[in-house]
Amino acid sequence: MKKLTVLLGAGFSFPAGMPLANDIRTRFDRDQKSKLLRMGSGEWMWEDEKDATTIHNGLLGVEQLAYSYILDEIIKTYNREVDDFDNYEVFFAFIMNKFNDMDWFKEVYKRAKTTLIADKPYLIGEPEAHAPYLYLFERDPYLEQLSQIINHLISDLLFVNSNKIDEAFREYQIFLEYIKQFDQVDIYTLNHDVLLEGLLQREGLNYSRGFTTTNSEIQYEDQPLKVFQNEFSEKIRIHKLHGSLDYFRFEHFEDRGKMFLQHTGKYNYFTTNSYRAKHYATRIDPKTKKVIQDMNFDITPKFITGTNKTDIIDNDIMYSQLLQNFKDSIGAAQTILISGYSYGDEHVNNELKKRKDLNIFNQNPFVDYPFEAATNRNLNNLDDLLEFI
Repeated sequence: MKKLTVLLGAGFSFPAGMPLANDIRTRFDRDQKSKLLRMGSGEWMWEDEKDATTIHNGLLGVEQLAYSYILDEIIKTYNREVDDFDNYEVFFAFIMNKFNDMDWFKEVYKRAKTTLIADKPYLIGEPEAHAPYLYLFERDPYLEQLSQIINHLISDLLFVNSNKIDEAFREYQIFLEYIKQFDQVDIYTLNHDVLLEGLLQREGLNYSRGFTTTNSEIQYEDQPLKVFQNEFSEKIRIHKLHGSLDYFRFEHFEDRGKMFLQHTGKYNYFTTNSYRAKHYATRIDPKTKKVIQDMNFDITPKFITGTNKTDIIDNDIMYSQLLQNFKDSIGAAQTILISGYSYGDEHVNNELKKRKDLNIFNQNPFVDYPFEAATNRNLNNLDDLLEFI
C-alpha cells in the first residue's frame, strides 16, 4: 500500500486568503470598543465586513457593548504587562493563565467600566433603561463567557465560504492531484478552518475525520450526529490536531435528585454545519434511543490555541487520541509532505525530531525544514509538486 503523511500549518490556507498569525494579531491588537456583535443565537463576531442587517441584529442586545470594552481593556493591560503581540499565541496563553486570577479580571472590569462611562456618560444618567449596559460590571467576571467570546471571534475570522473555495481552487489543484496517487493519505492539520474539507469536496474526493454516526449518543430530530470515535473509513484521513470550527462538545449532565443537573465529567465531540443541530442537539441512550439529555449547554466551536496546548491535549479524549495518531504515523512514515508549517509547536516537533530517515517535502518559502532527514526538498509553493506526479 502506497501511503503518504501530510502536515499542514497556517501557510497552507494563505493562498485562499485565510489569515496568518500576523493577521489574527492585527485583528485583536487594536481598539475593540464597540467592535463586537452578539447574535441572538449566542454567537459572537466582529462588525468588520458584515452587512447592515447583521450589524443591526448584533447590536440589539446590551452585552456586546460591555464585552467590547472589557476585551479592549484586556488587550491594553496585556500590552502594558507583556508588550509582545508578535506572536498572538503568547497573548492567548497569557489570557488562559489569567483565568486562574479572578482579582486580575476584576481590575480589568473596573477600568473597562470607567472607560465606558467616560465615553458614554449618559449610561449613568436618565433614563433608567440604560442601566442594563452596566450590569455586567456589577457582578464577578464571567470567565467562561470571555473564553467563548475569544473562540467565536477567531471562528469569525477564519470562516471560509464556498465562493472563497471556488476562487482559490486553482491554487490547490496540483496538491490534490499529488495526494490522489496514494492509497492512504493521513493529513494532520494544525488549522481550525475548513478550507481543506471544502477543497476535497470541490474535487469530489471523499474523506473521513474520525467521526461516525455508528452508536452515536448525540442526535438532532431523531437523526444521529457524527461523534468522534477515531474511526476512519476513507483513504483520505484528516486529523485536526487542534480542533476545528465545526467541532462542538456535548457535556453530559444528569438529574441526580438535586436542584440543578449535575455534570458527570463525560462528554462527546460532535461535528455539524447545521445551525439548528448545533443549538438543539440531544443526548440519547444508543440502545433504547430514549432521550436522556435534551439540552446542549455549549455552542462554542472547539479548537485550541496558545502556547500551553500540551496540557489541554494530554487531558482531552479527542486531542490526545489525535496526537497519538500523529505519533503512530510519523513512526511508520517514509515520506512526509509539510505545507505552511513554521515549526512552532513542540509536541509536533518532538515527533519529527525522532525520525532522521524521513523523506521530506517542505513547502514554506520562509522556513526551511529544521531537523535532520534522509532527503529534504524545500518547495516554494504547492505547484512545485507537479514534478513528482
